[in-house]
Amino acid sequence: MFAFAVVAAGFGGIKAYDAYSVKESTLMSENIEALSDDGGDAAAMTKYAWSQIHDCPGVGTGDYRACEENGPCNPCYTPGDKTCECGKNC
Repeated sequence: MFAFAVVAAGFGGIKAYDAYSVKESTLMSENIEALSDDGGDAAAMTKYAWSQIHDCPGVGTGDYRACEENGPCNPCYTPGDKTCECGKNC
C-alpha cells in the first residue's frame, strides 16, 4: 500500500510539472512573438515621443511638449499633439 502511495504521488508530481512547463513554454512563446512583432500600435507608439520642453512666449504663459517623431522623452501616440496651448491651459 505504501509503494502504491509513493508511485501515485510521483505520477501526480510528474503530471503537475508537465502542465507547468507547457504553460511556461506557451507563455514564453507568446512573449517572444509579441516582442518580435514590428507592426501595429506598439511600433507606432515607439515611433513618436514627447519633445524637450518648449517655452511659451511671454511671462507666465507656461511651457509645453510636442509629440514628434523620434522625440527624446516618453512615448506618445499622435504626432503634433501638445501637452497644452500657450497661455490657455499650461
